Amino acid sequence: MYNENEKISVKKYLAHFKDNFIKSYKENWIILVLALLFGMDFFVFESSSFFPEWLSIISISLAILFILLTLLTLYFFSVSQCLQEKILNKWLISFYLLLKYPLISLATLVLISLIIIIFMFFPALIFFFSISLPALISTIAVNKGLEKKSML
Repeated sequence: MYNENEKISVKKYLAHFKDNFIKSYKENWIILVLALLFGMDFFVFESSSFFPEWLSIISISLAILFILLTLLTLYFFSVSQCLQEKILNKWLISFYLLLKYPLISLATLVLISLIIIIFMFFPALIFFFSISLPALISTIAVNKGLEKKSML
């Protein structure tokens, strides 16, 4: 909707959802696996009191990697909507945009963090905007990055 400025009916949305539901799980299963691995790592590090304190460095580095993976995943989904490439190329383009334009990536991260803070104070908004606002922000960031890339 953002790129094409068109109205989408519920019937058209449901048809598109049905066509792409299974396809998306087949293509993006790695994201689920990585999220589960990070979740298990966080659980182990946070629930274990017998680890020495110097291992908190590993916990902090895992948190930073998780944030980068989350941002990369948001970029990947936006790149998937903008470009028709192979999956590996989409991941590489997303990674390129994440590293090449750090100000855009930082702005995206800050805006998504603000959204999460707003959700903490107004939890009812999660039901309506938990996916759409971060997706809109990452789509705008990817479009800005792709515009800058094509200008070079």
